[in-house]
Amino acid sequence: GEESQRPMQAPDPPPSPDGGTGIYPRPSAVVRMQRELSRRRSEGTLRLLSAPVSFSDDPSLRPPRSADFSSNDYLGLARCGAQADIVAGSYAAAVRQARRAGAPVLGSSGSRLLSGDSAYARQLEEELAERHGSAHALLFGSGYDANLGVFSAFPARGDAVLLDERCHNSIYMGVRMARGGVRTATFRHNDVDHLREVLCELRSG
Repeated sequence: GEESQRPMQAPDPPPSPDGGTGIYPRPSAVVRMQRELSRRRSEGTLRLLSAPVSFSDDPSLRPPRSADFSSNDYLGLARCGAQADIVAGSYAAAVRQARRAGAPVLGSSGSRLLSGDSAYARQLEEELAERHGSAHALLFGSGYDANLGVFSAFPARGDAVLLDERCHNSIYMGVRMARGGVRTATFRHNDVDHLREVLCELRSG
């Protein structure tokens, strides 16, 4: 019939990846991350978590037979039995007192400016201020947080901050967070002569 006499039509071509616009889409976030991971793997810069070291498996690693230079526990307090007993006893007493007062036990429940302030934090700040001969003290969750808070708040517009090129990244990040108009410069590690040069350049500029 008539249907058999009609010429066969070629199938529609597959859609082009640019949708006919001439603009090709960027790789997806997953693809970009996979490429970055592959690059780091090939360069040997991909860092992975390793299993925690168990001192029970190798007693020779236990202090005082060894010294830990790979962590922040340079005083060994994290594995000190006597210190652990003191902390456990103090924490148990604090929990009992918090329960009697109806205060939060498992967390602060918020920032100190809102609902998370506590008598323990204030007491510790008072003791630290007294020990260091200061009028006040302020607690931070870590040294990183302290550097962010200090170096983002203290510099004012027109100030200049000079940084040792090897100072911790948290200091760099804190200065970057400071209000606008703050000048920054770096000098070579522990090089006082270069520090003088940078100071002269800043003063002349």
